Amino acid sequence: MRALIRYEPGQIDQTMLIVSIMTGFVQALAILVIYHSIVNGYAGPAVALSGLNPLHATILTAMTSGPVPNLNQVFSMLVGILGCAIISVGPLIHDNFIKKLPKKTKTE
Repeated sequence: MRALIRYEPGQIDQTMLIVSIMTGFVQALAILVIYHSIVNGYAGPAVALSGLNPLHATILTAMTSGPVPNLNQVFSMLVGILGCAIISVGPLIHDNFIKKLPKKTKTE
């Protein structure tokens, strides 16, 4: 397969430079947001969401390049989404439902 644009060693294209800077900025911003969430106590959902990056890459690759994920990959994507949902919604469920349950009293 031939490349659309051929680069010689040491050659820098302006588009490559801009895309590289933008990518580095987005990655730095993502790391800062994750560190901020760890400091403020929201590390569980933040790490769960950042763990879905391979899932997003697989879905985007399937949409753009055409390879269809096999059944194991689809199942693992569903389990990953379900796990992320459980971790992200867990504090909401705990604060709104579990704390409001009547406490059991000891009868002696």
